[in-house]
Amino acid sequence: MYLFHFPFAWAATGWLLHQSAFSTLPFGVQYAMTLGLVIAGTYLVARISQRVFEDPSIRLGKRVVAKFNSEGGSGARLPLCRGEKRA
Repeated sequence: MYLFHFPFAWAATGWLLHQSAFSTLPFGVQYAMTLGLVIAGTYLVARISQRVFEDPSIRLGKRVVAKFNSEGGSGARLPLCRGEKRA
């Protein structure tokens, strides 16, 4: 969600500020509408991103790791990150 919050907030706020009917509303109403739109829109875009990009990538990564570890035969395992120690 953190990846989409700022760009979506920027775009939504800019769009709302250019609506003539929006600019006549009291500040508190403008703030509440902007906040609601940004939270709902950011959540929606983040959920779509999770289903389209993140979940399939995680599944692919798990399959690659499982295949690599099962074919190691001689105890070969995926390399560790820098600074990590084997148990």
